[in-house]
Amino acid sequence: MNDGTVVAWGYENMGGRIPDEIKTQLVSNVKIIVSTIFAFAILLDNGTVAVWGNENHGGKITQNIQNKMIKNVKMIFSTSHAFSALLNNGTVVAWGNQNYGGKIPDEIQTQLIDVKQIIPTQRKFTALCENGAIFTWGVKTENIQTKLKITINKNSQFLSRKQFFFRLNLQLSVSEFMAIIFLILILLFSESLGLFLFFFI
Repeated sequence: MNDGTVVAWGYENMGGRIPDEIKTQLVSNVKIIVSTIFAFAILLDNGTVAVWGNENHGGKITQNIQNKMIKNVKMIFSTSHAFSALLNNGTVVAWGNQNYGGKIPDEIQTQLIDVKQIIPTQRKFTALCENGAIFTWGVKTENIQTKLKITINKNSQFLSRKQFFFRLNLQLSVSEFMAIIFLILILLFSESLGLFLFFFI
């Protein structure tokens, strides 16, 4: 709405009705609305996030994650069944269906520092860190292992064959492949050359 408020309609258990307790939180202008198939998430100008809809698909945030997000959210993202939030300190939290990115694995969570971009697909989230590292989580596929290594010469803006190594052994959807290409392009045209990154799925 023009005044920064939100209305909803449709199936109640799929986000068609905003609960009264959520309406009371909508006291600041809405910055962005994102959704899964069964839930909505709103980021307010004051850095607060409100959600409603199916609890198993992002419509509920655990207290632990809520405590981390209090007026501390920079941007929110969604897959088809989960949400993630980039916090002002460069860390990331996620909630919703664990199989679609709603839970960040412990071995990845500890490395999500100084994240500057998150790219969601239907099934996964991909995070790009300031140091050039890329991490992805979401739907698990057996026998998928990817390692991407890029080295860029500080004195050149272009990659030679010896400077570019790409080892790929996986099956990706078109959207996931395009997300990876987009992140690579960000790296190639970034001002901070001389990066060295590893990407594991």
